[in-house]
Amino acid sequence: MSLVIFWRGRRIMGGLPRSYGQDCLGVLVQDLFHIYVYWELTEETRQKALSLRNLNVDSPCQIRVQQFVEENDSMEWQKVYQAELPFGADHWYLSGLVPAMIYRIQIGIQDGESFQELLTSEQVHMPPGISGHRRSWGRAHSIVGGVAPIEVTVPVEESTESYSSSDLVAEPAVAERSASYFEG
Repeated sequence: MSLVIFWRGRRIMGGLPRSYGQDCLGVLVQDLFHIYVYWELTEETRQKALSLRNLNVDSPCQIRVQQFVEENDSMEWQKVYQAELPFGADHWYLSGLVPAMIYRIQIGIQDGESFQELLTSEQVHMPPGISGHRRSWGRAHSIVGGVAPIEVTVPVEESTESYSSSDLVAEPAVAERSASYFEG
């Protein structure tokens, strides 16, 4: 992929690299039910994990989605989705998630019954679902991953309001207080 930017007829930037040689995973919450996951898994990290488990070099990576649930008076992560990734994949769209739930995404290698995670996201708090709310959910609402939250501006009924991704990616008590933003 190559991006070239021209300003006043002069080339000011070009040729963005396809990868940066660093293991990372990011999550973009699009709406109540969808998230976009992107990552870079270096070949060195992948090969090291395969050799430690004595797996074939052609063994595929997996994407796993876990949901934070209360079970037997304790909170724990429960697998809700897992799929084999095509070789060279670096992003994935997830749909059918539940509003107001907490998820985490992992990229790893399945070795029999054992899953060896190589990349793991932070907790992803889905926005709360509010009945009767007429919001266009076509744009991204928060970004998770990287060094700091990124502020996203979202149009709301002819006016523009902005909020930080930390409004949606926060402790559960804060997330409940943030619900008043959506009621509006």
